Amino acid sequence: MYDRSKGERMDIGEILRNLSWNSHVYVCGPQRILDEAVREAEKCGLGEDEIHFEAFSADTSGDPFEVEVVNRGGKVLQVEGEETLLDVLRKNFNEDEVPSSCEVGNCGTCRVTLKSGKVEHRGTALTGEDKRESLLSCVSRGVGRIAIEI
Repeated sequence: MYDRSKGERMDIGEILRNLSWNSHVYVCGPQRILDEAVREAEKCGLGEDEIHFEAFSADTSGDPFEVEVVNRGGKVLQVEGEETLLDVLRKNFNEDEVPSSCEVGNCGTCRVTLKSGKVEHRGTALTGEDKRESLLSCVSRGVGRIAIEI
């Protein structure tokens, strides 16, 4: 336990450097803590299967983008700056086709297949490998125009 009023601060790097072999780390909290844990885990060489994250909230706003839903007749949709891809998909398709749960990028329930385009990945549910072919519709944002399958 750390008491900020006493000038104490958790040293995430120190904690991760001193883990016993075969440990798993679970991190939850505000984005600042998650970002530091990611940086320190990379420095320590922890694999994606050894450290797990859960955010309290997510920033979902950003630049507008277009999305082509290739398995729905190539329909092209606009996602405005304050909308999520999940919101837009639900407005345009059957809500059952676009499931979600946490809606902050922790669980992966809202995952859709990325067919083409550049994505600003947000959330913690996808591994580096997953990000090449998927995105989280509740938090991730396309850059320019992307194509997906739901």
